[in-house]
Amino acid sequence: LGSNQPLRLGESQLARLRVSDGRRDLEFAYWGGPAHWLNQRENFLAGHLLGSEALVRMAGDANPYRDDRPYFEYEIPTYGAQQEPAVIAMIETHLSSIEALLDAAPSPDSLARTETMRRTNLRDLRARKLSKQARRLAAAGDLQAAEQRLHTALQWNPENRGARLLLGNLFAAQNLPLAAGEEYRRALAIDPDFVEARYNLGSTLAASGELEEAIAQQRAVLALEPDFAPAHLSLARALLDRGDAEQALVHAERGVALEGRGNLDALEALARAAGASGDRERALAAAQEALALAEAAGREGRARALRERIAGLQ
Repeated sequence: LGSNQPLRLGESQLARLRVSDGRRDLEFAYWGGPAHWLNQRENFLAGHLLGSEALVRMAGDANPYRDDRPYFEYEIPTYGAQQEPAVIAMIETHLSSIEALLDAAPSPDSLARTETMRRTNLRDLRARKLSKQARRLAAAGDLQAAEQRLHTALQWNPENRGARLLLGNLFAAQNLPLAAGEEYRRALAIDPDFVEARYNLGSTLAASGELEEAIAQQRAVLALEPDFAPAHLSLARALLDRGDAEQALVHAERGVALEGRGNLDALEALARAAGASGDRERALAAAQEALALAEAAGREGRARALRERIAGLQ
């Protein structure tokens, strides 16, 4: 904590760590926004020991999140040994004795800000719990009960991006693309960099025939995560449907490279793209590989379609 020396705590500090709600404090530890939670115990401990005044000095404009049981809202991550000395040096300039810092009392303004944040976090904890229940219900096939849980979760916290995503997935599973797309867009309004929501939105748009926006969404996914294989494959299919075989082949090849040749979706996309590009030999090889996978998995519908494609290529 501002040093690479062993941390020595007296009885007053140890007593502070023994509060009965200490575990719950870790659950409430807040970082960055409604969709970001800080659950690493070492980071919570650092903020807990630094106290309010030291966090203010270290964090500048970041608000320390604490009342009589401190909540930590600011951290400096380290990503390897090269950064550690610089982080330690920065903290050392703000750190006086541990004893003095731990005795610091929070200001009324700090407590007022904390209460608002705390209410928000409590509501999101409830929303996350309901979302987990919904996920289990959906996995068991009870989509109606899962949808009801998610609506309740979103009453607790309308800004829970995970609940929005899961609700969109439920609508998509029930062949309700407009409702699914609306939930994916709501999730993206909360977090524009939410890759899974943007990918699902693009896939839903492509299935509905809205190819231009579907292509734009998948390109946006790849701008965020260039090696996200499902987006390459979805983009390849959308480009094929638009008639752009050359670009489709580029993304199909990348999808196969990322997923490996044991992925049925990737090989099917490659077979389609290679065939549309006029590379019959390559298309036939990919289709035959895909057929073997489909037959091994008992996917008779897809196997039948692949047999027809192979016959056409031959």
